[in-house]
Amino acid sequence: MGAFLALFLAAGPLFADTRPLPLIPVQLRLPAAEEETTIIGGEEELGADVPGFSKDQLEALDFIVRQLKKRHLNEVDSQDAFYNAIKGMVAALDPNSRFLTPEEYRRSQERSGNGFTGLGVSLKRKVVGEFQGVVRSLPDTPAQKAGVEADDEILAINGEDTRPMDLETLRRKLRVPLVRLRLRRPGREFDVDLVPAGIATPNAGAWMLEGGVGYLALTSFKHESYGLVLNALRELKAQGMRALIFDLRDNPGGELTSVGAITSLFLEPGKRIVSAAGKDGKHRVEYPARLEDLPAEAGEFRGLPLALLVNGRSASASELMAGAVIDYGRGEVVGSRTYGKTTVQMVIPFSRTPNGLNTLGLLFAQNFPALRGGALQITIQRFFTPSGRPIPQTGIEPTIPVEVEPAVERAALDAIGARLRSASAAPGAPDPALERAQRLFHVP
Repeated sequence: MGAFLALFLAAGPLFADTRPLPLIPVQLRLPAAEEETTIIGGEEELGADVPGFSKDQLEALDFIVRQLKKRHLNEVDSQDAFYNAIKGMVAALDPNSRFLTPEEYRRSQERSGNGFTGLGVSLKRKVVGEFQGVVRSLPDTPAQKAGVEADDEILAINGEDTRPMDLETLRRKLRVPLVRLRLRRPGREFDVDLVPAGIATPNAGAWMLEGGVGYLALTSFKHESYGLVLNALRELKAQGMRALIFDLRDNPGGELTSVGAITSLFLEPGKRIVSAAGKDGKHRVEYPARLEDLPAEAGEFRGLPLALLVNGRSASASELMAGAVIDYGRGEVVGSRTYGKTTVQMVIPFSRTPNGLNTLGLLFAQNFPALRGGALQITIQRFFTPSGRPIPQTGIEPTIPVEVEPAVERAALDAIGARLRSASAAPGAPDPALERAQRLFHVP
């Protein structure tokens, strides 16, 4: 098997609408010294050389399950208890490691490239024992039309208290034909009824601003994003672009190869964009590892004056691009501190069929009937910027901080989102961060 490692830049919970947390596969080529390493399969990679539970520990776990089934007031299903035990063990390690049941993993792969069906509510990080907070409602969605607002608290979903729920449970409760939310806002509590609907999510859009400044917004780093960005840049250049504002606000991340290729457009060919290292500094990978890993257009816009816009929901791949721009002094990063998605995840899918094959026909060395169809997402590496700085968990500090009231920023981004979806020059809203970036290029 070729030495490729499937990694995932999970988007993180701040952009967690009613879709499952996206698991976006990318491939990083390992250094030449690792060319013969088998990533999935083989005694070492399967952990046969690492001690697991002892016999006493396994017997104790089995005893607990039998006692729960025999004595607990409620019915206890063995398979559910098995899944929950794994979930708890994995989730306790860090916020981005998790076990997905077959149903959760199936839903995680049911993602449309340009849209989804849901309520359109973006959720805050879920803390078990607390009510669920709302980041915002996406424009022109059931949530916005029903009046769900930023900082609302979801007290109950169809009558069920949200405090005991983890994020996966909460998402599952939202995926029903009719959802009644009990909301709390300062001074009142009220109910709203929501019906899921199709929601368009354009990936990119670009237009000219005053003074020859081009504007490009990217909502996530997908496989097709590189082509969209390249075409948009060339169109803006044909319209007389002399500088670019690249908007990564609310961009939760995506594919590493996508952000690497896009960032390479603005750098001298061959510049390292990102690296990642695992436990004890092992399994270090870089992008690009070799010059031929870069697209042919790398460096095409290396002389173009550049400003990136970021905010607290710019995560993962967005932070990698911001880190590279800062380290190489390639431009300014304008806005507020980013999210702080500092790690790389690997997803190990378990066979969906008794013969050890998954639905893609990939053969895995081990087949576990009790885990069939599920997946294990493990944090395996930490990101580093080109200069070798780890991306801090508190996020990347912009070179030009701009404090913006949340409601003002939300209105500005909603107006941009509406223009992306309609492809029309609808009136915008006051946007202090964008206006600050324009002044960098002497636009009043």
